[in-house]
Amino acid sequence: MKRAKPIDTIYVHYPLGMHVGLQEVLYGLIQPIAPEKILLEATDIPLWKADIDKEREVVRETKASEETEALAEKDAKRDEIITSLFQEIRLADKSLIEARKAAGHRLRLVVDTYKGLQRENLFEETGHVSGLLNDLDKPAAVADLTSLGVKPLVEKLRTINGEFIALRDTRLKAKAAVNLPTGTSLRNKNDDTANQIFRHIEAAYITTATDEDRKMIGELIDRINKVLQTVKTTYRQSLAQRKSTKNPNAPKQPKTPRLPSSPKIPRLLISRRNRSSRRRLSRPNRVARNRRIRRNRVATVTPTSRCRRNRGVRDACPICRGRQGRQPSLPGTC
Repeated sequence: MKRAKPIDTIYVHYPLGMHVGLQEVLYGLIQPIAPEKILLEATDIPLWKADIDKEREVVRETKASEETEALAEKDAKRDEIITSLFQEIRLADKSLIEARKAAGHRLRLVVDTYKGLQRENLFEETGHVSGLLNDLDKPAAVADLTSLGVKPLVEKLRTINGEFIALRDTRLKAKAAVNLPTGTSLRNKNDDTANQIFRHIEAAYITTATDEDRKMIGELIDRINKVLQTVKTTYRQSLAQRKSTKNPNAPKQPKTPRLPSSPKIPRLLISRRNRSSRRRLSRPNRVARNRRIRRNRVATVTPTSRCRRNRGVRDACPICRGRQGRQPSLPGTC
């Protein structure tokens, strides 16, 4: 009977970058071998390579692209122009020259509608800037802008807003054209493809007709297992480093010793002298106080204590006191 030679299964959920590296190494080991020798079709390896390339594109896609940086620069310049325009109009509204004050007041009624425009999100700000430019294009507003000398600012705002819209539309079209699947779906698909290829290689090791091919496939299996074990070890070491402290060589701080708890102090019996030294209470209050004292009294019975009837030791025998109605009897003490 021919013995099988198994290949480990990829089941660990590696990070996307590490996973792409593993897939590329496995592809580099398997691709040089003819597909028919490992029971694969001619299209299996190229399709696997195409999925690996897609996963690599997902890894390389970053948020800080060139278009994103250009959009941020355009938006900052646009906010600067809007702030300058609003300040000029509000200063004109406070002018002591009547004609300038009147024009500034009419324009301020328009721009105050768009107060806080610079702090809005990009899509909302772009729409409101277009609305502001539309209001400032009206004949009355144009005349006031010309009299105040801020018409060039409006034209600058129109130009920068148009450039922002063009760049935004180009970026959105480019993103829609790529239409890459998610990294999780690609990772799962490539893992399943690699595991299926492993099963075909195992079957080819058993069913091959020549010893030369069996030796070549056996060496391939050994190399694949070595790569899988190395990646798994590296991943576990990275997890252990994350869980470790930031400075493992630093000496541990000694624990603060706990203070011993204070011993319990038993209640002391209140003597007659102490009772008489207290202020005089009314009879109902005095009766209630005496009941509390008797209820909280700690009875101590020494081995030499005997019943009051025999020795005359007062309050030494709980059973006798219980019979007298002062305290419940304690079994086994008399």
